[in-house]
Amino acid sequence: MFQSSQVFIDNIHKSFQFLKQFGFESKPAKTFRDETSICYTSSILMVVFCHSSYNDDYWCVIGKPDTDYPKKPVSLADLLNELESKPELPKDSAQAIQKTSEIMKNELKELLNGKLNLITKIWAKEESAAQDIYSYQKEVALYCESIGNAEILEIPNTVEALGSSFLQRFSEHDFSQKTTWVVITKLADFNCNSYELAKEVAQQHK
Repeated sequence: MFQSSQVFIDNIHKSFQFLKQFGFESKPAKTFRDETSICYTSSILMVVFCHSSYNDDYWCVIGKPDTDYPKKPVSLADLLNELESKPELPKDSAQAIQKTSEIMKNELKELLNGKLNLITKIWAKEESAAQDIYSYQKEVALYCESIGNAEILEIPNTVEALGSSFLQRFSEHDFSQKTTWVVITKLADFNCNSYELAKEVAQQHK
């Protein structure tokens, strides 16, 4: 049986009380439609636990502290893949939460204590990949425009032009139009289906 949003919230608070020992404080849970998220933050890291009551999907991201969502977010799955033991989470969300709690108390204990070696390796890989994507997309772009610190690129809407790494991140991308617009900001990259929307996003993040 799928967890309701309230059961998920109660389960998270119960399972991750120990995070207080590492200097983390919890923020009020947020629910939007069928998705609920709970954020724990310290002076060094931010951990966000998320759940969809629609399909019982559960995920967790860790990154640098920010307002509601971490900067430089890394999925728990990517972190676990870097561990020698390569633990896997159960599909059932309640069991996955329990497993996450056990992993954080053991394999990820040093990370929560502020030793960032593990996550720093992933950040370095992602920054290198992002720079490669940016350089390539800039090369094939039909049009470029800067708005403050944000940049808009109009790109041919093809697999070749967008690149495989981009399509892994935007797996549900729509190829029905001839061109697409990518907005590159300090916070994140956004994919838009019109110039007007791209300009609006760029102005919000300039």
